[in-house]
Amino acid sequence: MWPLFIIATKMKYFDIEKVYTIYTQLDKNKRKEVLRLLSEKGMELKAIEAFTYREAPSCKHLFFHFKNNNVVLPYYQLPEEQLNDVQTIILEAYEKKL
Repeated sequence: MWPLFIIATKMKYFDIEKVYTIYTQLDKNKRKEVLRLLSEKGMELKAIEAFTYREAPSCKHLFFHFKNNNVVLPYYQLPEEQLNDVQTIILEAYEKKL
């Protein structure tokens, strides 16, 4: 089994395992709300794609599809501030604080 992948940032840790798991459990309306809130923070997204590799199901990714330039970025290429916003908003959506 692959080790848990955590990115250390100045403010907090980004726990891809936790964020991925929670995001995949959100219903369609909560996912739309996550996109709306991220848009308010300056992240104009079409979608967030949760992805695992068939060969390595414990290796989880989130890909961010941006509206304006059709760029798709994996979570680990987001700037620190955006990564922190993503984690906070997804966790709050799960805890029904939205």
